[in-house]
Amino acid sequence: MMETKSLNPFYQYLAAKKALDDRSLNRHVYGLLARRLGKLPSDQPLTLFELGAGSGSMLARLIEWNLLRRAVYRALDGSPEFVPATDEFLQSWAQRWDFRYEVTGPSERRITRPGIEVELQLINRSLGDFLADDPQPNAHILLAHAFLDLVDLPSTLPRIVTLARPGGSLYFTLNFDGLTHFAPVLDPVLDAQIEALYHASMDERRSDGRPSGDSRTGRHLLNHLVDLGCPILSAGSSDWVITPGAAGTSSDEVDFLNFILDTIDASLNTHPELDTSRLASWLEQRRGQARRGELIYIAHQLDVLAERPEH
Repeated sequence: MMETKSLNPFYQYLAAKKALDDRSLNRHVYGLLARRLGKLPSDQPLTLFELGAGSGSMLARLIEWNLLRRAVYRALDGSPEFVPATDEFLQSWAQRWDFRYEVTGPSERRITRPGIEVELQLINRSLGDFLADDPQPNAHILLAHAFLDLVDLPSTLPRIVTLARPGGSLYFTLNFDGLTHFAPVLDPVLDAQIEALYHASMDERRSDGRPSGDSRTGRHLLNHLVDLGCPILSAGSSDWVITPGAAGTSSDEVDFLNFILDTIDASLNTHPELDTSRLASWLEQRRGQARRGELIYIAHQLDVLAERPEH
């Protein structure tokens, strides 16, 4: 895992899950995106805009996967740690991949290697504040990776699709879609109850008094895109799946699983329908399974590639 020792646990989690995300992303959906971009004129830089950019792992991935040669990449995230987290992650990544990572201004960065030049702009603002300025559409690709299940889709999606230029690609990945599974079974009734209440906590989540989540974002995203007149070009599953292998569970996977279990703990430890001691015991057993390389974990997600209409 790339070092993020100076950052909070959430950014350590983002670094820990990069390899899991790499293998989970739907390659058919990604392949169609790559083919669409291959048809664009090559005399101008590719423009991309990412929502909820985290620590820059999607940008790193697209460079690793040879999608970006000359590009302008705008990355938006409202976390106070966004800029230092991105610098720490991408500097470490650049060293490993033999890139030069330069700080060229307060929010400007440059990633270069012979044949590759990516200009990066870090926008440290909330999505709501950014959209309030009525930004002009300019992105060939609008990206949101494991982000849309943290917002209120009905009110937010119509506004964010306008960040892509007419005819531009909407590449929305790892959209959670209603299934979490842990195995081996500990207690069939308790397992099912915890999973159901965990999903309900997503549906009930509020930010500044407004809805900010949906446990079935993937399927609802498809419906909303159709309603907006955005053609769906491709969609497919991008499930997180962790299983014990011959070499056990990797340290990154253990860190990832512990973060998921911590999230369940934080969401449910005061829930009136759960006995606190039973939840604590369940979590302790699951953490032990993760540590020993025995835990199976599945989360169902969808990747979607759509297009902003020309008119």
